[in-house]
Amino acid sequence: MLRVYHRVKINTALLDLENFTPKNPASPFSEFLKSNTKTTLPAGNVVGVTFNEYPQDTPVVPSQPPTGGTQHLAPPTVMASWSQTDIRMLDSQNREITTETDISDYRHKSGGHVDGFKNIDMKNDADAVIRIEWETIGKKPICGEFVFMIEQDDCECS
Repeated sequence: MLRVYHRVKINTALLDLENFTPKNPASPFSEFLKSNTKTTLPAGNVVGVTFNEYPQDTPVVPSQPPTGGTQHLAPPTVMASWSQTDIRMLDSQNREITTETDISDYRHKSGGHVDGFKNIDMKNDADAVIRIEWETIGKKPICGEFVFMIEQDDCECS
């Protein structure tokens, strides 16, 4: 049996804050609070998913724009207020793979590598397109990656 890990990155633009110019300076992270992304999972039995948060210096607060310049984001000076992010995963026919739940449900739990993943029982005979939707209630968007664990029986490995 071959175990494959499929990664889906979310909001990686937040990692390069020095070069980030918000579309809406009044609410600089609004474009990252609610969105979705599609990915193609390889064929096999999807047994679990976890979310790895990328380390960030949060929160990020807008800096004062230089005279005649554009507003950029300054390095954070205080911790962000807590935010809740609801996650939902759907297959290509809009059927729920996971019910809507908070991002904390996807964080790796203790108890060993495989045991720490959020359980999913999804069998794909061929590559399958899924959609991940998220909505953050608060001001601190998620930034990281979902990692899907897929077991493949018909591998040509030695």
